[in-house]
Amino acid sequence: MRVLIAGAGGQLGTELTAWLRRYRPEWAVHAYRREEWNVSCRRQTEALMRDLRPDVIVNCAAFTRVDACETRRLTALRVNAAAPALLARAAQAVGARLVHISTDYVFDGQKGGCYVERDVPRPLNVYGWSKRRGEEAVLAAGEGHLVVRTAWLYGPRGPNFARWVLDRLQRGETVAVVRDVIGSPTHTWDLARFLAEVLSTDATGIVHAANTGACSRFTFARTLARLAGLDPEAVRPARAADFPLPAVRPLYTPLCSTRVGRLPVTPLRSWQTALAHFVQRIKKEERA
Repeated sequence: MRVLIAGAGGQLGTELTAWLRRYRPEWAVHAYRREEWNVSCRRQTEALMRDLRPDVIVNCAAFTRVDACETRRLTALRVNAAAPALLARAAQAVGARLVHISTDYVFDGQKGGCYVERDVPRPLNVYGWSKRRGEEAVLAAGEGHLVVRTAWLYGPRGPNFARWVLDRLQRGETVAVVRDVIGSPTHTWDLARFLAEVLSTDATGIVHAANTGACSRFTFARTLARLAGLDPEAVRPARAADFPLPAVRPLYTPLCSTRVGRLPVTPLRSWQTALAHFVQRIKKEERA
């Protein structure tokens, strides 16, 4: 299989590239960072498709700075909506399948339970709106494409909430973390494995892929502290209202799936097990 990865320099793209090259050595993996492939450029994208003739494209490229999206709406729309539309059409032209990564932020958090694939998106901010536009464009481009929604990604590479908490606690600082924002923390290693497996299936449409269970940011941070051998009491509870931000965040967006159990893929682990694995990876890197 010939796999083309867009956004290979981000935390998920980096993880997925490494995962495929280690565990799927028989596949031809072509991974491009942002500076190597501008996914918003039609000419560059179409030329790449003609040259590589991929079987599948995984779009990990996104403008994920949620607050910056509020003031940089055109950039958010170009990267999160127009680029996926271009990718989907270009993929269709060469007979390839697009697997596009999306987010729990397409929901408003008002359901009162976990979100499944059939729930109606109602984004609260520009980031969520632009990602929803991207989903719609991909699904409208052809029946063979797949949208994978995930949430609260963290891993060893790139800035993310888990690394921020660890860095602060390791410096001996106290951190205030919100306890009224609930979601599904997802380790990039687990999502990379899921993607590697789902590429071999014929799944189309929308699928939710997140570590199972739900927790608050506060619970996640305290669990991380304990697993890392740091002081959980250094994580202090706060409310979302204590941290006014330009972009309104949904407060309750755990992701569940009605589809993963019917696919020939390994079910994603619990968020607690995945977080323990993350800490082991960090400690191993520190010892190296």
